[in-house]
Amino acid sequence: MNKVVYIDASTSGISGDMILAALVDLGADEQKVKEEILNVSSLLSGVKEVSVRFEEANLMEFRGKRLIVSAIEEVKKREGREILEALEKYKNSSKISEKAKKKIEDIFMTLLNAEAKVHKESIEEVHLHESGSVDTFIDVIGTITALDSLGLLDNCRIVSSPLAIGGGTITFSHGTVSVPAPATLEILTRKNFPFKGGPVDTELTTPTGAAIITNIAEEVLEHYPLIKPIKVGLGVGTIKEKGFVDILRVVFGEQPSKIYSNDKVVMIETNVDNVDGETLGFFVEKVMEEGAKDVAIIPGITKKNRPMHLISVICDLNNYEKIVETMFNETETLGVRVREVDRITLQRETRKTEVEVNGKKFEITLKIARDLNGKMLRAKPEFEDLKRIAKELDIPLLKLKKIVEEKIKLN
Repeated sequence: MNKVVYIDASTSGISGDMILAALVDLGADEQKVKEEILNVSSLLSGVKEVSVRFEEANLMEFRGKRLIVSAIEEVKKREGREILEALEKYKNSSKISEKAKKKIEDIFMTLLNAEAKVHKESIEEVHLHESGSVDTFIDVIGTITALDSLGLLDNCRIVSSPLAIGGGTITFSHGTVSVPAPATLEILTRKNFPFKGGPVDTELTTPTGAAIITNIAEEVLEHYPLIKPIKVGLGVGTIKEKGFVDILRVVFGEQPSKIYSNDKVVMIETNVDNVDGETLGFFVEKVMEEGAKDVAIIPGITKKNRPMHLISVICDLNNYEKIVETMFNETETLGVRVREVDRITLQRETRKTEVEVNGKKFEITLKIARDLNGKMLRAKPEFEDLKRIAKELDIPLLKLKKIVEEKIKLN
C-alpha cells in the first residue's frame, strides 16, 4: 500500500490558516507546530508578540479545527529583502528536516515572484502588505511543519482538487479588485494549476493558500483518486455565507500499489473510401516519422455498402495538429475526429543482450515491461532481430524464437 493525501478544496478554496488547521486536525504534532511558529517573532523586525492556538469549531453543525492567531506588529508592509533575510535566519536556526526547509523556501519564492511580477518590481524591492505579514510566516512554516510531523513529505502522494476561488471583488491594501487577487491569479497561472469560480461571491483562495498548495500537491484530480481512507482532517474558515460550509477537507489514506502509470494521448480518426493501399502505406510511414505512437488501419463497410478503411492514429498532445494536417493532405479526407483519451501503460525499456544459437553469437534487443516498482513482468525479443538471425542461420522463425526465449529465460 502507498500513502496518499487528497486535499479537497473544491468548494472551500484554500487559505494558509485552513490547511494548517486541517493538518493539525488530521493528527499533526500540535506542540511541534506551535514551537516552530513561535520562533517567527524573532525572525521579523517589528513583531512584538505572537500567540497561536487551535480550537475545536463548529460551522453549520459540522466540526473541525480553527487556527486562532494573535499578533502585534508595528509595521504594515515589508520589502522582499526583509522576507528573504528572515527566511535565511529561519533555515539556519530551525531543526526541522532539510526537505521541509526547502519546501518552505519554495513557497516563499513562489509568493515573492508572483508579487514582484504583479507590481513590476524585483523580489528584493517589492513591497508586501498582507503577504509580508507575520500571519504568512505562521501559515507557511506551520503547514510544512505539520506535514513533516505527519511523515507526509516523504513517500506520500499529495493530490489536490481544482481550487474554488470564489467571486465578486475584494478590497485590500492596493484597492478593490476582482477575485482572484492578482497575486493568486499569477501563482495559479505560473503553476498551471486548475481552478474554478464560486460557489460564493467572496475570496476563497488566498495568495498564501495558492502558494502552499501549488508547492505541495504533485497532481490535480477533479475527483478523489482510488483511496482507502484512514483519517480526515477538517480546517474551518472564517467566511459566513448562508448555506456555505467553509471547511477544507484533507483525507489521508492508502492506495493499492499500481503496476501501471497513467497519461493522456490524442486519438485521431477518419474514414476513407477512396484511398489505395500504396497511399495508405505511405501515410503510415509518414505519421510515424512525425511522432505518432501508433497507427491502425481497419477495413470495413460504410454507407451505401461501400468498402472503407478506418484510420486511427495515437499521438501526444503536443504534436496532434501536425498529424491532422498530414491526414488531410495525404488521404484527402474531408474531416477527422480528435479526442483526448486516458492511457494506462506499463514502464517499458529496451536492452541489448547476447545469445548463442547454433554455435554463433548474436546481439539482440529485448523489449522489457516493468511495474512501477521496477519489477520485470515480461520481455520479448525484437522481431527484426529474430528475422535477421533466422535468415542468416536458415532456420524456421518459430524454432528460433523458442531457442532464444529459452536462452534468455523468458518463459
